[in-house]
Amino acid sequence: MSDQTLLDFDIIFEARRHGLLTPFEERQLKGASYDMRVGDYAVLVGSQAEGYQRISLKDQGYMELLPSQTVAIYSLERVGIPADMKGRLSLRSYWAIKNLHFNGGIIDPGYTGLLFFNITNLGTAPVHIGYGEGLVTTEFIRLDQPSQRVYNEGMPLLDIPEERLPPLPALPAMDVAQLQAQVAMLEDRLAILERRLVGK
Repeated sequence: MSDQTLLDFDIIFEARRHGLLTPFEERQLKGASYDMRVGDYAVLVGSQAEGYQRISLKDQGYMELLPSQTVAIYSLERVGIPADMKGRLSLRSYWAIKNLHFNGGIIDPGYTGLLFFNITNLGTAPVHIGYGEGLVTTEFIRLDQPSQRVYNEGMPLLDIPEERLPPLPALPAMDVAQLQAQVAMLEDRLAILERRLVGK
């Protein structure tokens, strides 16, 4: 079995029964994706002197992104990604043809909360971005098994069958002197680390 992209009816089921998207708006749904909307606020990245400017898009209704400016826009929807799913993010083509740029990204298994999107205006004209507009297309992918390390829980990878583990890189051939030098270097680093931990 391989990973599978959720189709429209799958997304509806997961949103309504399991909280995949809240609030869920069926108009944002495509055949195999969902357009995440511009949320309540954004953070405009200014120059070093200007710092960061928080913008309430819900109150203003829209923002104007000037050429070369970058803004972090928070999603209107909260997501609840189960351990056997991940999300893939990309900018809607509507915004790409206006010369906006977004690197895309992945929503890890287990993540719950709002998303934020770093958007840059690479064009020569200002772009208006309105509250509640569809901004980033999200695909939801069902994994062939649940992840053992879900977002922000720091779970160790336990009980993984040996055949599922990635192969270790081949070690270069060393003579005894080289090996002793490598061991001595590692021991020195370990001693430094222990001193730092004791100092804390």
